[in-house]
Amino acid sequence: MKQLLTFCKWFVTENRGNALLLTSATALIATMGMFFFTALRDMSVKNKERTTHLYNATVMAMSIDTYIGTYLETLPYPKNSLLHNGEGQFSASELADITGIHDFDILSLSDLEKNGYIVSYNDPTALREGGHDKPYDKNATKIKIEFELDDVSKVIGIRYLVNLAGDVYEDNAPYSPGEPFFYIVSFSDDIDSGTYGDYNLTDNAITLTTGEGYAFDTILESNGEAPYAERTVILPGDNT
Repeated sequence: MKQLLTFCKWFVTENRGNALLLTSATALIATMGMFFFTALRDMSVKNKERTTHLYNATVMAMSIDTYIGTYLETLPYPKNSLLHNGEGQFSASELADITGIHDFDILSLSDLEKNGYIVSYNDPTALREGGHDKPYDKNATKIKIEFELDDVSKVIGIRYLVNLAGDVYEDNAPYSPGEPFFYIVSFSDDIDSGTYGDYNLTDNAITLTTGEGYAFDTILESNGEAPYAERTVILPGDNT
């Protein structure tokens, strides 16, 4: 809750703005019964979109993270949390058996919606660029889940990497013509067919990076560091 509320201080509500994702009842945000809109008047339209895209990708990760935490809370103490006295309690296979979430799982936004983790809304950049409502590319938008293990192979943390994809744009660099445009690339080992076209990320650079150019290993805050929208999100035209 603290992490969510801290992040939400960046946002205020208004009747018009860039729509954000809303998680389903399995995750914390939906229980608050709110849609979020950016209304940061000091921001340019494009920077509002960057903030929106990063937030949406973060919500995807939070929906899984909150689901796992909520599921563990139903177990008898001390197994009701990932850690006990700062130490891992579950092996990767044990945690997967309990939650149904496996190490190195890759789930599309379509998968998340079908399984009730999240409900998505339209892509604000597609609206600005094309003048009509359009969702994110629900097949190309994906989250990779990685368990962090200690020396005795117990899970002590979970990392989340999100690739957030939109429409195909006239100014589509650094992606090929006819390829979905990825606002965020957290992992590049993905070749597949998206809603808006086939894509191949193996030659694309990771955008989820720090100011020093190092890749973040999770899209959620870790060790006091979190991705910054203007640094990690690209929009059509940024590479030209």
